[in-house]
Order: sequence, then structure tokens, then C-alpha cells
Amino acid sequence: MLNLDHTVIVVDDIKQATDNYRTLGFNVLAGGSHAGGRTANAVISFYDGSYIELLSFSSAAWRYGLRALARVGLLERAFGSRPRIERRFLAHGARAEGLADLALLCDNSKRTIGELQSAGAFYEGPVPGGRRLPDGRDLAWEFAVPRSEDLPFLMSDVSDRELRAPSGDACRHANGAGGIARVVIAVTDLDRSRSRFAAMKNSGLEPLAAGPTPGYIAEDGLRTAGFRLGSTELLLVESEDSKNELGLHLGQHGEGPYEIELRTVSGAYRGTLNRRLAHGARIRMIA
Repeated sequence: MLNLDHTVIVVDDIKQATDNYRTLGFNVLAGGSHAGGRTANAVISFYDGSYIELLSFSSAAWRYGLRALARVGLLERAFGSRPRIERRFLAHGARAEGLADLALLCDNSKRTIGELQSAGAFYEGPVPGGRRLPDGRDLAWEFAVPRSEDLPFLMSDVSDRELRAPSGDACRHANGAGGIARVVIAVTDLDRSRSRFAAMKNSGLEPLAAGPTPGYIAEDGLRTAGFRLGSTELLLVESEDSKNELGLHLGQHGEGPYEIELRTVSGAYRGTLNRRLAHGARIRMIA
């Protein structure tokens, strides 16, 4: 069965982002460096077991180079022979800061990949991944990567997940955030993406009834389809207008997570967080 694992927010400077997210009221923990040393992260854990990952490229030169290649349309040509998971994250680094990706958790990556392949949701892998914590301990996991950008990638832990996503006091946030209630995913073809997500129904993803989505203020020209995964809703949104906010986002960033909504404790702030301090990420605090 699948569960929500984490959302990825790409930032230019991990230290500055850590400071800014602390200013927004989050308890941010240093995560360390990923295998290969190209990226580093910080973690914001929640009581529902999910977390937000702040991810940055350790070398500014790498980031500038990726963006330069993207501007002239040569990113795929330069890295097209690299593994799919690497190409996916290099593409994130080539774009501006903001919400970039979504990961689901599975307990057995090989079995889950086989089940999803049989159902029509195509994933490749598993491939190994890892991270070295600031205290020197090494974490290990496995990735599985979809063949389309609208679908989330999968993770399966080899080491103790508690080390990757700490619980307890690590989940206590001054702003009252308690978990990820909804992830809004921008897609270019709602019917196609809905079919791909529906292929995961035997792995725990439950389609929601069609109709207006409570709590989501839709712009004109938007179509939506919802799925339930545990306590979190995944909301697919297609824009029929390339000039509204979602349409412009799709043109600049392509398919993938567009906004996250965090459930909060009683009396906490409700509303959209400052996007400058959130490094471009759209984050809403809801009841």
C-alpha cells in the first residue's frame, strides 16, 4: 500500500531557506548531503508521518549551468543519457525556486512497481539512493520513477525511516502545522492524468466523487479531479486558460505539485504563507 511520504521544495540556498522557514514558524532540521554530494536538504516533519523537504544544489555553478542549458533548450540533450531519477531532479534544479515534486512511500518497491505496471501506471526502478546525516550516519532507500512528470515518484526505506523523517518533538511547529491535508498537482491533460492516478487504486489511492472541491478556490477555466490517499487529498488541476496563474505555472514549470495545504491546530494562522519567505512555494494553512 502507498502512503504520502514528502513534498520537495527546491531552494537556491539551504541555509537561507532554513532561516526563512523558521521565521514562518516551522521546526526545520538539517538533513545533510545526498549520495554524491551534489545536493543537500533540510526536513520539516509532521505528526501525520509526512514531511516537507527543502532541497538545494550544493554548488551554485551547477545550478547556474542547469538554468543556462534550460534557457537555450539543451538540458535534455546534455543529460538525456542519465538515469531517469537524475534527469527528473536536474530538471527541478534548472527551474526557479518553489514546490517541485511529490513522493509516495511503499514498503516494498519491487512488488509495488510490479503491481502498478500491471495496473497501467508505469514506473522504472528501483534504484538506490541515500543521504549522510549531519552526525555522520548514512541513510539508504530505493527510488522508483514514473515515466510521466504528473505522477509522484516512489520511495522505499532500507534504513530506519525515523532517521529520514523524525517524529516526536521534531513535529512541533510554532505555526501550528500538523500535516499535509492536500497537494494540488498541475496537469496538462486532466483525463489522461486522472487515468494514470486511477491505476493506483489497488495500492490505496481512492478516487473522489466529481464536483466542487471544498476549500479550494478555483480560477475560471480550471478542471479538477480528486483522489484520497490516507488523510491527504491529491487534487489534479488542469487549466483551460494559458494566461491564468495555473496556466502560466504550467508553461514555466511543467506538470507537478502546484500548491500544498497544511492542516493546523485550533487557533493557528489560516491563510497563504509569504511566498518570498517560502522561496516561491505556494503553501496554505487551513483548519
